[in-house]
Amino acid sequence: MKKNLFYLVVLFSLLMVSCEKEDVTVTKVVDLENKLTKAETQWTGDKSGTEIPGDYGSVWKNQFSGSDNLFVFDNYFSDSYWGGFMYTNKSDVTTTGPANNSAITGKAHTGKVYLTANHTVYNPAVISFKGGAAYKVKGMYVTNSTYAYFSMKNGDQFAKKFGAGDWFKLAIKGKDAAGNDTQALEVYLADFRNGKSELLNQWKWVDLMGLGAVKSIHFELSSTDNGDWGMNTPSYFCLDDITAMISE
Repeated sequence: MKKNLFYLVVLFSLLMVSCEKEDVTVTKVVDLENKLTKAETQWTGDKSGTEIPGDYGSVWKNQFSGSDNLFVFDNYFSDSYWGGFMYTNKSDVTTTGPANNSAITGKAHTGKVYLTANHTVYNPAVISFKGGAAYKVKGMYVTNSTYAYFSMKNGDQFAKKFGAGDWFKLAIKGKDAAGNDTQALEVYLADFRNGKSELLNQWKWVDLMGLGAVKSIHFELSSTDNGDWGMNTPSYFCLDDITAMISE
């Protein structure tokens, strides 16, 4: 009888180990490749979303996802501007000004389609997950937009040319399943401190595992170039290959 019980215990333990092995974690990377079928095109938004009336006209809030069917991106569109996130496969790294939404790399990190953000308090760039689920985010690649890059490099009608001591910083934080803010992780898109003269012009990996499991990702931009109306540096940056950790 004791021998039979021993074998039953061993069998049960083996079954439990087998079940645990089936509960594996896989990575899912944002996939926007099916969004654009023609080269040198972009989508900055449309009027298909929720209309938000305002004193200076309406803004439409849209949300879009890729074929990964996991990540959700907020977009704001009006007759005169866009905000939040847009997607593009454009490669223009020479034209200055806000009409150019290309990354300074001239291409995506992987594939052809990548994201450009125009983040403001009124039109925030927010990433969430389908169904309001919370996941750990392994990380993402970031770089400067061509617009922001040349604004900092040369200056323009709104912003100054960066010099000693200047910086442009992106802070990334999340909201956990309970809606609480996580601690922010930071990356410098430009760093002229301590004798440096760094303007990010390549895709840079940002590790976000320190955020823990989050149901949404939020961004903050700050700069040493500010005026009466806030930050003068263009509030643009680019993203690609956002990677989440999913249990299956």
